[in-house]
Amino acid sequence: MDYGDGSGTESLSMNQGAKTFALSHTYTASGTFTVSVTLSDDDGGSTADTYAITVLLDSAPTDITLTPASIAENNAPNATVGTLAAVDPDPGQWHYFALVTGTGDADNGSFTIAGTSLKLTPSADFETKSSYEVRVRVTDAGALFFEKPFAITIRNANEMPGFIKGSAQTHPIRTTGAQNIPGWATAIDDGDSTVSQVLSFNSSVISGGSIFATPPSVS
Repeated sequence: MDYGDGSGTESLSMNQGAKTFALSHTYTASGTFTVSVTLSDDDGGSTADTYAITVLLDSAPTDITLTPASIAENNAPNATVGTLAAVDPDPGQWHYFALVTGTGDADNGSFTIAGTSLKLTPSADFETKSSYEVRVRVTDAGALFFEKPFAITIRNANEMPGFIKGSAQTHPIRTTGAQNIPGWATAIDDGDSTVSQVLSFNSSVISGGSIFATPPSVS
């Protein structure tokens, strides 16, 4: 008897009455193997036949992918960062993804996994935190697993500038000279402290425009 996996040949015990024999062998790898059976009698005669046996052993996943692995800042809460997928030598396997402790798990608490979707719980702010670290485990139907840390990149967005307007102003009638209004705009924010930006102000008269000989300007 040769099981076709390089383990060598072995003898089989036959049930002489029923003319049957039983096969018992442990394969250590998946694949299709050619099993050879040779039957010999006391007179030196023999006959042989072969059989194809396909063996499917459960192997652990070998990798995890996340596509994409980045998200723009100011996302909605629980926004999807990307889709998780397992690399598994066994075709058609079922997989379960979970966040686990270990190297690279610093920001696990800011994420959840729903099926194959990795979700960011808070709204990200690039200026405060530009990347996150999570550790993911994938487990197959045979309870074999693989773990991998991921770095999640937060993409910067060009945010709207802003300021706080000053208090309303009152001037005597027939004021003709140029008027300086200090503090009319405070807490000026260019919207992105990570890059240098040039700000410009423009003013317009919403009502009562005819009272100005020259429209207001900003310097």
